[in-house]
Amino acid sequence: MSREIRRTLRLAPRFDEIDMLGVVHNSVYLKWFEQGRLAIMEEIQPLETALEAQVTSPVVLNHCEYKRPVRYRDELVLVTRMRWTGRYTGRIEFLHTLSDARTREVVAEGETAVTLYDWEGKKLIRDIPADIVARIDALARGNGGDG
Repeated sequence: MSREIRRTLRLAPRFDEIDMLGVVHNSVYLKWFEQGRLAIMEEIQPLETALEAQVTSPVVLNHCEYKRPVRYRDELVLVTRMRWTGRYTGRIEFLHTLSDARTREVVAEGETAVTLYDWEGKKLIRDIPADIVARIDALARGNGGDG
């Protein structure tokens, strides 16, 4: 049975994120997606704890479909959802929907995926420790919405 963990962030483009055409540069969307992904990952295992365990989560997929340009001072809502089937398959996948906060119009959608890597052992992690799986299960069961 597939479940999800969902988090919502409010965003506003900064002046330094605007390109020569007066719209948000395409690379910024991936940074916003990263903020959404990290909001979930930090709840599963704080960055400091992961670093102490020498576990990293390199991105293996970044995809963004731009629906309409975003401009300086637009108010945005990013909803990030992590799909969870109850077991680790080598990837953790996130779906992102970026919308205009006023009109609710979707301005971009995307997907990112990470894998888990043992920095000390220099190898991919095949099995997530049971305590981390339990935390993911609890978050996925506890709410599909924002907590």
